[in-house]
Amino acid sequence: MDLRQMSNSKRVIEKIYMKQMSEPDIKTIEESSAGVYLGKTLVYGLPFFLDISALTSPHIAVIGMTGSGKTFMLKNFIIRNSIYSEPDMLILDFNGEYRSAVQDIGGRIFRLGKDFKINLFEFLDYSQDKAIDSVLEIIESYTKIAKDEAATLHNAISDAINNAEKVNLRAIADRVGRDWPQLKLKLGRLAGSAVFADATSFTISSLFKGATSIDLSGIESDVEKNFISYIFVRLISESLNKEGINQKANKFIILDEAWKSVENIYLSRLFREGRKYGFGIIVASQLVSDINNVILSNSSCVLVFKVQNMDDFRILENTGIASREQILRMPNLDIGECFVYLSFKNENNRLKRFFIKKIDGLPIYSHRIYIGDKMELEISNEKFELATRNIGIGNEAMLRITNFVEENENNIEIAAFLQFLASLGISRAEIVSYLKKMGINDAVIIEAYGRISKTSIEIKE
Repeated sequence: MDLRQMSNSKRVIEKIYMKQMSEPDIKTIEESSAGVYLGKTLVYGLPFFLDISALTSPHIAVIGMTGSGKTFMLKNFIIRNSIYSEPDMLILDFNGEYRSAVQDIGGRIFRLGKDFKINLFEFLDYSQDKAIDSVLEIIESYTKIAKDEAATLHNAISDAINNAEKVNLRAIADRVGRDWPQLKLKLGRLAGSAVFADATSFTISSLFKGATSIDLSGIESDVEKNFISYIFVRLISESLNKEGINQKANKFIILDEAWKSVENIYLSRLFREGRKYGFGIIVASQLVSDINNVILSNSSCVLVFKVQNMDDFRILENTGIASREQILRMPNLDIGECFVYLSFKNENNRLKRFFIKKIDGLPIYSHRIYIGDKMELEISNEKFELATRNIGIGNEAMLRITNFVEENENNIEIAAFLQFLASLGISRAEIVSYLKKMGINDAVIIEAYGRISKTSIEIKE
């Protein structure tokens, strides 16, 4: 039918096919404005805050090819989350990639041998010979032992366990020493070392104090790294009952590529039961297909960076994490751009699937406030964001502040900034409190107001 022959708009509307918007409007996204800021949404450029407390579980899965932005996102999450809610975070760091992020927030770096030691024999799954074989493989990576010596050592460990004896490498060396003096000599060189200590030197509770990185980058053997990761996950899992149920505990375990080495019943238990004990697990992987159903089904936040694997696409579609249309975008995502899936406790039209244009970076000092006479004050991006979120203004006003900073290329003249804030309807008392939260002292604020004409700024009292 020719549109010119249609009367009024009613018949026209009947012929127009409407499509659901890929992002909500500002009013809708404002419901999710609490939490950790990650970046701006692709379509409307709205700031997105990951509010884990609003999700059905605190678990997060991050997927993407090497170089797509996974690790960068996790570093930013560690820094921003520490400022937002001061959680206890334990990071198993295979390659030392998180060292600077943890140091930036005043966290602790634990290095094997220097800061802690482990007695591997305390953590064997004694129901399987495979666990003993893993320890033997680690011993063989440090010292050459013959096949008959390995068999003797295996039997000695099994006998000690069956006899309920205290097991450490020093005791095992003494056990075989009478018949195998050369083997005792080889084992003696390792006894008391970082992974063959007489006793483990830490407890899990001592590690969950602020941000702690277990830096395994100094270990050459992947087998050893894997076993140590397994130990930590097992200890955390076993500590759940001792800790007791505390849904407000606010603890996170971050396993980048390390999670693959601890694919076991303990990790699955953490994903199933961690929520009620206040534990959130964050895993990262290059492939969706690497992550088992327990992990994926219990992750209420899934972030997908660039992926190109057909099996991954099938899993994402079959699980309902992403639509076919969204999946078609994933092979062409730029570095830092990602798809977000969220599962909320209370659905009612909340934002669930969308794209982030880019994970925003966190240089330590990214804003300069000029305070007159060519003096400047450096304000960390984290402080600026936290103070802005705590003013108590709406999301639209927050976005305007962000745009103001960007338009001025992060170089803000304080008097102009005061005038801009007042134009948003923010009272003088709120502005002063806002600036003080950023670390600007009273003298600087008073001097700035003194340079502003009283008639050029309307103050909402």
